[in-house]
Amino acid sequence: MKNTRFLALLLVAGALINVRPAEAQSVLNRPPNLSGGWTGMSGQLHFNVIHRFQISGTSDKVTNTPTIFVTVGLPHRLLVGTSLSSNSLTDGFGGNCAGCSPNELELFARYGVLRESVGHKVDLSVQGGFNTATESFDGEITLGRWIDRVRFLGIARGFGNGYGSGDGRVAIGAGAVVRLGRFVAFSGDVVSLTARRTFVSGEKENIAWGLGLQLGIPYTPHTISLQATNTQTGSLQGSSVGSGQTRYGFEFTIPLMLGRYFGRSENSVDRVLVAENDEDEVVVEIRNMKFPDAIEIRPGGTIRFVNLDSVAHTVTADDGTWNSDLIEPGQSWTLTLSETGETSFHCIPHSFMRSVVRVG
Repeated sequence: MKNTRFLALLLVAGALINVRPAEAQSVLNRPPNLSGGWTGMSGQLHFNVIHRFQISGTSDKVTNTPTIFVTVGLPHRLLVGTSLSSNSLTDGFGGNCAGCSPNELELFARYGVLRESVGHKVDLSVQGGFNTATESFDGEITLGRWIDRVRFLGIARGFGNGYGSGDGRVAIGAGAVVRLGRFVAFSGDVVSLTARRTFVSGEKENIAWGLGLQLGIPYTPHTISLQATNTQTGSLQGSSVGSGQTRYGFEFTIPLMLGRYFGRSENSVDRVLVAENDEDEVVVEIRNMKFPDAIEIRPGGTIRFVNLDSVAHTVTADDGTWNSDLIEPGQSWTLTLSETGETSFHCIPHSFMRSVVRVG
């Protein structure tokens, strides 16, 4: 028992180390019961809503169990946030933890360690937090790797006071996501406590499992997952134990770019990009669903637009003289203009994104 508690504390301690960044994730890159190491973009606010439904007893009563995540992406791929769940299973199915609340609040921070997309062999993230329902310090380590269209994931979790049992608990799990295209994926996962128990209520701690159909909503940063699982909530403890009943539901992600609403002042030097001579290439980073207020170049100058958002954009002149077509996330498009004058432009899918190019 002491060794189990020690391992749980090690997992939590490892999750509190400040380390290197990882890529942002969506439900297209992770199954229902695994986070996938999702850290989000700096300045991005996330609302993730999980709703799971079950039919109770012989009365055909439908019970809804929501988990609501509110998180914020910070610099250096740090994500901080909270989740709130009702009807949680962390109270030991009502049998072992008389003092535990069925309303589960989890406060957590997650760091990226390695990014496969920048040359590492795997994605690696760590998380640490506190579950108020069981008064438990919890942690998670996540490994991920893409092989062609399939992303494989493995996790280890530690709970200082797992399910109000009074001692440390450990869970391990694995999952995979199969991408069928840019907007569609199938996923599945299994998670198990290393020593499953039977509560005094007679209910067993079953292996947790989840299946999902993951969908991206075109031209938006939102994704949705249609799920079947035997877990009840989305916290670390809640997604590590399954009951004997299958639940159906969905998860919907709502990211908001704070820079769109709380941009820098008009005096910021980055609001207007200027080429200093004829040969300069102005690089415009499209991020936070915004263009710079204006771009100034000399005749014959070149502008390279780089899309650093998680959705595709266009760079389209209001008068129709030039159009980039869709610039996918991480891709760029180059524009060269020779005639002097001023041209306003916008993004077709996101008409609120507007700016102007001045050539002179």
